[in-house]
Amino acid sequence: MSFESELTGVMIDDCFVYGWRQVAEVLIFEIDASLWPGNPHHEKPRAGEWTCYKRAELVFSGVREVSGLLPMQIVRSNTDHDGTIDYDTIEGLTEIPGGFGIIGDFGDVTIMAERMQLEFSTQA
Repeated sequence: MSFESELTGVMIDDCFVYGWRQVAEVLIFEIDASLWPGNPHHEKPRAGEWTCYKRAELVFSGVREVSGLLPMQIVRSNTDHDGTIDYDTIEGLTEIPGGFGIIGDFGDVTIMAERMQLEFSTQA
């Protein structure tokens, strides 16, 4: 899939980040994806939500280099009313030559990687 098709119906700057980790050549951001009509995973929003949110992982694979990503321990976190900790939202996500750029409270990150995909959790 292409970068654009992975993000069809996703409001990226309304996706909340719950954490990130890198294992070998894979970098994963755990998020609540903000989904809109046009995304195949979109459903009617739950009570109290202005759009459909679904747990997902933003997965970068074939990672050759990551720069600008801050350690989770030093990034300011927020505690939601239900006790969930998040690291605010993704401010931007772009495709660049040879990889991707992603910006948020976690840093102004450059990821030199082969591909990016959005994988949805089977949990609510």
